[in-house]
Amino acid sequence: MFFAGSYMACEKCGKQTPRRGSRQKFCPECAKAESIKNVSEKQKQLFDEGGRRRPRPIAPRTEPKTLSEVAKEARSLGLTYGRYMALIQSGGLEGYIREKERGR
Repeated sequence: MFFAGSYMACEKCGKQTPRRGSRQKFCPECAKAESIKNVSEKQKQLFDEGGRRRPRPIAPRTEPKTLSEVAKEARSLGLTYGRYMALIQSGGLEGYIREKERGR
């Protein structure tokens, strides 16, 4: 979408340039340089010095629990199954247990 008659100052060089989008921050020249910089940073994260892809960390797997086992754990904490699973997914179960032990 083109914004007719609208100009903006480039955040990098300060040059006035026609606005081509509502989220535009840079002039075309600086936008290309920023894009190259961002891609370069991402490549450094993904690849080691030898050009080999860095392995992703793999979380250790545990034996899955049955639905009834999970429901019993939830009930023992005074939670519904849905709330218990939401806390597990968000990583907040440990905090909930600590607060419950404090007497809150």
